[in-house]
Amino acid sequence: RFFRRVLGISEHSYNLAVSLSTAISKLKERFGDKLAVVVTGDLTTSANAAAFGTVANYLKHTVLVGPGLYVGLDIKNKLHVVRGNHDAFLFSALKSQHRAEVYHEYFPGLFPVFDIWSTVSGYVTFFYLDSNRVSGFNPFNILNLVQKGEVGIQQRGDLAAIEQALRDRTHDKIPADYDYGSSFKIALLHHHVSCPAAGDMGAELSELRDSRQVLEVLSQMGIALVLYGHQHMPYHGTVFVGGRELLFSCAGSATKDDEFINSFKVYYFKNFTEIFMEE
Repeated sequence: RFFRRVLGISEHSYNLAVSLSTAISKLKERFGDKLAVVVTGDLTTSANAAAFGTVANYLKHTVLVGPGLYVGLDIKNKLHVVRGNHDAFLFSALKSQHRAEVYHEYFPGLFPVFDIWSTVSGYVTFFYLDSNRVSGFNPFNILNLVQKGEVGIQQRGDLAAIEQALRDRTHDKIPADYDYGSSFKIALLHHHVSCPAAGDMGAELSELRDSRQVLEVLSQMGIALVLYGHQHMPYHGTVFVGGRELLFSCAGSATKDDEFINSFKVYYFKNFTEIFMEE
């Protein structure tokens, strides 16, 4: 099992890929181009170039994997991905290429970044954060083995600068009628910004080292929903920061030995005051 994890092999990944592809196809039939998919990190068990390439191809396309059997999400422009600690950790000094560099060949490599999604209710603004920035002495990025992550002071400052550019309409990649204040704002990252209930699978160990500072920035930005991963248990809760309520949600995952079904959540934006969740 140790060597299977090193190679990024999961004995039940094939069935999970087929079932998730089927579920997304049904959602696409219902919502068409109004569907966006969010992946909050740990795209592979133990990352390598082949694994990242396979996952990228699966997420962005539909590929033939057997006689008459096509598998893949085929999301393309409505796919939102951030990296997790498994995507960032360099397993050995003998590796010729940092996992982050391999990851960046297939997915966004600069953080923080934003994306704007047009809906019938208005614009949704996505903010992508990398929570694997562990500061201090960190040889071979080995601290990404542990549960806790970090956004970091530079990334928090860059995020605030992006927010200001969007508010002032000075950024060149926003629609003509875009208004930051009225848009629904979502933050995506891997580690927990706020811990689930005490004793819940050791979640207190997976909270960001700089969670308080990150929460303050997200509150000031008017973020309404934070989507994250890392822990395998689904979680849904709220926290109040600076008089503002932030909603937190983790879909869970199917990467543990006792999990053989996909775990995901579907949010419906009927309007920005009525948001429904279906698990």
